[in-house]
Amino acid sequence: MANHEGAKATKEKDGFNPPIILLGGWLSELTYLTPYMVHWSTGSNPNALKTVYTNADFMSAGIATLAWLSFSLCQLHGANGKIVGAPAAIIYSIGLMIYFVTLVFKWSSNGVVTDVVCHTSMLTLVAIVILLLVVGVHGALKREHKIAKIISALAALALVVSSLLPYGDLRKRCIRPDQAPATPDQEAPNAQVPRVRNKRKLVVYIRSLDAGSRLYWAVYCIYHYDHTYFWIANIASVILSWIAASISISEALRPAVGDDKAEAAREELFPGSIVSLMIELEFRR
Repeated sequence: MANHEGAKATKEKDGFNPPIILLGGWLSELTYLTPYMVHWSTGSNPNALKTVYTNADFMSAGIATLAWLSFSLCQLHGANGKIVGAPAAIIYSIGLMIYFVTLVFKWSSNGVVTDVVCHTSMLTLVAIVILLLVVGVHGALKREHKIAKIISALAALALVVSSLLPYGDLRKRCIRPDQAPATPDQEAPNAQVPRVRNKRKLVVYIRSLDAGSRLYWAVYCIYHYDHTYFWIANIASVILSWIAASISISEALRPAVGDDKAEAAREELFPGSIVSLMIELEFRR
């Protein structure tokens, strides 16, 4: 047993240097702050927020956070008492707290938070902090425990599931466009969902950030941990997220119906624009 632990300890590297760890933390926290950025960019309209940052995106972020946090806590105390992956546990602990605050924000879309939601969220945050202290400081959960192995396997499965959730939105928009949600232009004039002018930019930002963050943590997993199942789960998660990002970005950048009309209306509003002036000069030549 001692030889096995010693051999396993030799596989565990010292980890990334601080700048690389800060980069991963920065990418991760940006993903948790994305709903607030989308909310601000769409004019603080909760209905417009749902069309850009969907429930599938929200659930995907939460499941991935729980998966990585539970796995990092199970693997925190490595062979020979070595602490492994402490930055991951810290970053995802902070991310989970931000996620719960965002959950309250999502439940109170009208700006009013009920006592039940507020108290439940606060008690949950306190319970999470206590759990982190017990597991992280006292080492109540060792990686060789059976329960830790089960949690790690479930975390690997949950990570793959989190990467599959965005495909539900892609199916609605691409595979079955006849059953896709109506666009803001197709809705009634009194609809509360406004037209999101920067929707394409937000889609590119959200998908690129998610794919980049998953790629970083996949490299982090391979570099820090000796766990084949979670390696495979991270690689699969990266592949799925990059495919979803490619499809979403290409679909968002595709010329939509009505772009020519919008361009014509813009030309009527700004007949003396630089572009029209350049075209006129070219024809005069």
